[in-house]
Amino acid sequence: MHVTFSPDKKLFSNATLMDVSRIGILAICILIVAIPEGLPLAISIAMAFSISAMKKDNVLIKNIQSVQVCALLHEICVGKTGTLTVGKMHVASFQFLKQGMIHVNNYLDAGEQAYFNRDMKIGRTADANRRLKNLIKEAIVANTDVRIEVDEGDERTLQASYLANGQALECAMVDFLMENQEDVYNSFIQRNKLQQKIIQLPFDQVLKRKTVIREDATNDKMCRIYVKGAPEVVIQSCTATFDENHEQVPLSSADQQQILNMIGQGIAAKGQKPLTYAFKLIDKQELCEILENVNEDSDEYRQIFESQ
Repeated sequence: MHVTFSPDKKLFSNATLMDVSRIGILAICILIVAIPEGLPLAISIAMAFSISAMKKDNVLIKNIQSVQVCALLHEICVGKTGTLTVGKMHVASFQFLKQGMIHVNNYLDAGEQAYFNRDMKIGRTADANRRLKNLIKEAIVANTDVRIEVDEGDERTLQASYLANGQALECAMVDFLMENQEDVYNSFIQRNKLQQKIIQLPFDQVLKRKTVIREDATNDKMCRIYVKGAPEVVIQSCTATFDENHEQVPLSSADQQQILNMIGQGIAAKGQKPLTYAFKLIDKQELCEILENVNEDSDEYRQIFESQ
């Protein structure tokens, strides 16, 4: 470091001391102004870097000031609503009709309970098995707002695939079909071609169900009402189901309670979210009369379509 002085000033002259004094006073003034104004900024930047580091450990801080208020923390206890999720849901298990067992959706294995479309035996005969599975697939595809998009995949392998895009729960149900090697893309094409949507009643937090009414693909004089929602709501609204021969049979209150108990013990007790699908047929002429005579904003409008 080199210090240069003016030729007309000495090192310990009065003029030099005055210059040093002015420099010292200026430095003190800068510190007085900068520390109160710059310190909060420096602290905020430091906390922002800390929050970024904690994010890598799946700890999300919404309020930066809370880090300073909490100071040092050794352990954090949070409930289910305070945890972070990636928004990706997956079908872990399922149950059909009045079957007394819960099937595990372990589609990665080749066991008997692995593939819904190949190994699962719902009906007694091959034809009944195929028709019952088609009903389940139809209920999922008909009552969803999911969009099927093409994922171009890895450019090196040039292998494209289909992706379900939409609400997480509905995407999980469509993914369930794709995981089990179902041709979902063509199912959506056939749905849009043969089953035009007539009415859609969105999911209601109080009623705990969502309803979609579509044309019947096999009978142009009929329509199908598809309902999905909480088991305790949907199952208790059902009066019939199918047996293993694809024959319609009554669903008694005892049967309903047995299914609800099985779902509660085999699915809900494991922390999984249960969801039930159901449908019924309605005459298209009757549907037109309802639309003409009932106000769509009234409670009766929805109850008519979602009743037994």
